Amino acid sequence: MELDERCPHWFVRGCRENFEYAKEEIPSQLPLRICWQYYQNLVQQEEDAIIFNKDAEALAYGLRRFPALERITITPAAHGWIFAPLYETPMIRAFPRGFNYPIPRGWPIHPHGDSTPEACAWKLETTKRRFRGFCIVTHALAQYAEHHVSELIVDVNFLETGINCRVFEDDNHEYCDFAALLRRPNFTRLDLTLLVGGQERRAWRCYRSGLLHAALRDAKNLQRISLYTNVECDPAGDGTPPWVSGGFRAQFVSLRTVFPVDV
Repeated sequence: MELDERCPHWFVRGCRENFEYAKEEIPSQLPLRICWQYYQNLVQQEEDAIIFNKDAEALAYGLRRFPALERITITPAAHGWIFAPLYETPMIRAFPRGFNYPIPRGWPIHPHGDSTPEACAWKLETTKRRFRGFCIVTHALAQYAEHHVSELIVDVNFLETGINCRVFEDDNHEYCDFAALLRRPNFTRLDLTLLVGGQERRAWRCYRSGLLHAALRDAKNLQRISLYTNVECDPAGDGTPPWVSGGFRAQFVSLRTVFPVDV
């Protein structure tokens, strides 16, 4: 791959990293200049969709036009690896052959550096924008009563990330939408992945607030549930710094605090 001075260095670096991961599996790619031009067009389309709320409108429209829809998956990993997407969305299928680009990851990856209380308080608009997919999906499903969606899956494909857990610290609009979805009589499956880095310094308020427990308690017809987080728990880690083990033993949270096992 030849360096093109008309492309920014971060774009070139991302394209080169794709070669390191895929090696001989990468087919002949487009000239880097063409890739950059196509990438810029995609970014502009995305910004327009967000500014004019087109993605939320399209979702609301789709719920009404696809009454048989039963499952919605929210993921930051749709693009997978170069030329090997995890989900072949219409946009990804339309990519020209040989299009190389830095793989986008829309959610924070580092478990601590981007999840301090100041940086990730749920009520901050900057935080909500990063988890826009979760916000608009739960809102649409809560507002439109005629849909038949019975499964909500948050799939991070083993990335060290997830939905910002601070949505469960205090009552807010997004939590109310999430809880309303779980209360629907036909709702049967929830795969929830949470970004919880930094909670060991907040006494695990995302769990101890009781909001997640209450939402699960009201999901009367739930048949399948999974919960995945990015914390490395070490039950023998009394002497281990909490930013490594996820907290000292005294900070560990009982499953009964999260799951209504007695219901």
